[in-house]
Amino acid sequence: MKILKETHSPLLKQKSVEALVEHKGAATPNNAFVKKSLSELLKVPEELILVSHIYPIFGSNTAKVIANVYLSKEALEAVEVKKKKPKAKKTKKQGAPPK
Repeated sequence: MKILKETHSPLLKQKSVEALVEHKGAATPNNAFVKKSLSELLKVPEELILVSHIYPIFGSNTAKVIANVYLSKEALEAVEVKKKKPKAKKTKKQGAPPK
């Protein structure tokens, strides 16, 4: 992994990172792999990294990654939008058997 650009945002207590990931002979890397690689490279816990996009580059074995790295868990929760909880599955009602 190679970092292309880092932009610090002191007001949001984050830094935006653009990086290039090489994946020779494998599929485009997923969010978990990118988080792990960034946390090792930047020496930051994985839970403070939020991967925004992974763009595979056509015709090559590389992908461009855009991620936000936060200074604390509180800063991450204050800025990022929380995803909706999944709906609970409906259970079938026990009734009379069909005729």
